[in-house]
Amino acid sequence: TDPAIYQAWAVVEKQRGRAGEARALFEAGTRADPGHLPLWQAWGCMEAELGDVERARELFQEGVWADPRSRDTIFIFHAWAVLERRCGNLGLARELFKAAIKVDP
Repeated sequence: TDPAIYQAWAVVEKQRGRAGEARALFEAGTRADPGHLPLWQAWGCMEAELGDVERARELFQEGVWADPRSRDTIFIFHAWAVLERRCGNLGLARELFKAAIKVDP
Protein backbone atom coordinates (compact mmCIF):
# COMPACT_ATOMS: atom_id res chain seq x y z
CA THR A 1 0.00 0.00 0.00
CA ASP A 2 1.08 3.54 -0.77
CA PRO A 3 1.83 5.55 2.39
CA ALA A 4 1.03 8.78 0.57
CA ILE A 5 -2.57 7.57 0.18
CA TYR A 6 -2.83 6.99 3.92
CA GLN A 7 -1.47 10.48 4.52
CA ALA A 8 -3.83 12.17 2.07
CA TRP A 9 -6.84 10.28 3.39
CA ALA A 10 -5.90 11.08 6.99
CA VAL A 11 -5.64 14.78 6.17
CA VAL A 12 -9.09 14.69 4.57
CA GLU A 13 -10.54 13.01 7.67
CA LYS A 14 -8.89 15.60 9.90
CA GLN A 15 -10.35 18.41 7.82
CA ARG A 16 -13.78 16.80 8.17
CA GLY A 17 -13.39 16.86 11.96
CA ARG A 18 -12.76 13.14 12.29
CA ALA A 19 -9.56 13.08 14.32
CA GLY A 20 -10.03 9.47 15.42
CA GLU A 21 -10.31 8.25 11.85
CA ALA A 22 -7.33 10.38 10.87
CA ARG A 23 -5.24 8.89 13.69
CA ALA A 24 -6.14 5.37 12.61
CA LEU A 25 -5.06 6.14 9.05
CA PHE A 26 -1.82 7.79 10.14
CA GLU A 27 -1.07 4.78 12.34
CA ALA A 28 -1.82 2.34 9.52
CA GLY A 29 0.38 4.34 7.18
CA THR A 30 3.32 4.44 9.57
CA ARG A 31 2.97 0.68 10.12
CA ALA A 32 2.90 0.10 6.35
CA ASP A 33 5.99 2.27 5.79
CA PRO A 34 7.65 3.68 8.92
CA GLY A 35 10.22 5.43 6.73
CA HIS A 36 7.64 7.63 4.99
CA LEU A 37 8.49 10.77 6.94
CA PRO A 38 5.70 13.00 5.59
CA LEU A 39 3.25 10.76 7.49
CA TRP A 40 5.02 11.45 10.79
CA GLN A 41 5.20 15.17 10.06
CA ALA A 42 1.53 15.46 9.11
CA TRP A 43 0.39 13.38 12.09
CA GLY A 44 2.50 15.46 14.48
CA CYS A 45 1.11 18.67 13.01
CA MET A 46 -2.44 17.40 13.43
CA GLU A 47 -1.87 16.53 17.08
CA ALA A 48 -0.30 19.94 17.68
CA GLU A 49 -3.28 21.67 16.05
CA LEU A 50 -5.62 19.63 18.25
CA GLY A 51 -3.70 20.69 21.36
CA ASP A 52 -1.85 17.47 22.20
CA VAL A 53 1.62 18.99 22.24
CA GLU A 54 3.26 16.03 23.99
CA ARG A 55 1.92 13.59 21.42
CA ALA A 56 3.07 15.88 18.62
CA ARG A 57 6.58 15.90 20.08
CA GLU A 58 6.56 12.10 20.32
CA LEU A 59 5.49 11.78 16.70
CA PHE A 60 8.11 14.23 15.46
CA GLN A 61 10.78 12.30 17.39
CA GLU A 62 9.54 8.98 15.99
CA GLY A 63 9.70 10.45 12.52
CA VAL A 64 13.29 11.57 12.94
CA TRP A 65 14.24 8.16 14.33
CA ALA A 66 12.46 6.39 11.46
CA ASP A 67 15.03 7.60 8.93
CA PRO A 68 17.51 10.06 10.44
CA ARG A 69 19.61 10.30 7.28
CA SER A 70 16.71 11.25 5.02
CA ARG A 71 16.56 14.77 3.66
CA ASP A 72 12.84 14.69 4.50
CA THR A 73 13.73 15.07 8.17
CA ILE A 74 14.06 18.78 7.42
CA PHE A 75 10.25 19.02 7.30
CA ILE A 76 9.88 17.28 10.64
CA PHE A 77 12.55 19.44 12.28
CA HIS A 78 10.89 22.57 10.88
CA ALA A 79 7.40 21.62 12.11
CA TRP A 80 8.80 20.62 15.50
CA ALA A 81 10.75 23.87 15.80
CA VAL A 82 7.64 25.92 14.98
CA LEU A 83 5.74 24.01 17.68
CA GLU A 84 8.44 24.68 20.26
CA ARG A 85 8.57 28.35 19.31
CA ARG A 86 4.81 28.61 19.81
CA CYS A 87 5.20 26.95 23.20
CA GLY A 88 7.85 29.49 24.19
CA ASN A 89 10.74 27.02 24.11
CA LEU A 90 12.98 29.29 22.07
CA GLY A 91 16.24 27.50 22.85
CA LEU A 92 14.89 24.16 21.73
CA ALA A 93 13.27 25.75 18.68
CA ARG A 94 16.63 27.24 17.73
CA GLU A 95 18.34 23.84 18.07
CA LEU A 96 15.69 22.17 15.93
CA PHE A 97 16.05 24.82 13.23
CA LYS A 98 19.82 24.23 13.34
CA ALA A 99 19.22 20.49 12.93
CA ALA A 100 17.09 21.22 9.87
CA ILE A 101 19.86 23.33 8.37
CA LYS A 102 22.38 20.52 8.94
CA VAL A 103 20.11 18.20 6.94
CA ASP A 104 19.88 20.63 4.04
CA PRO A 105 22.40 23.48 4.21
